Amino acid sequence: MNDREMELEDLITSRSGDVLRLKAKADAAMPEMAKVWRDESRRAAADVARLVALRTPEVVAQMERERGLS
Repeated sequence: MNDREMELEDLITSRSGDVLRLKAKADAAMPEMAKVWRDESRRAAADVARLVALRTPEVVAQMERERGLS
């Protein structure tokens, strides 16, 4: 895994926590948080898409083997 992939994985982990916290606030009747939660969720999805785009089929196959998925 290269530095960019590790950086994106860290960002995804961090943003996932943000999304969960914001969702809890939005669920707690804070309507103004609903937009913030939606925007943060979109950013998290974009981070995942960028990480997936960086991975070659060979890298994906190796990761699947390491996790016993192939």
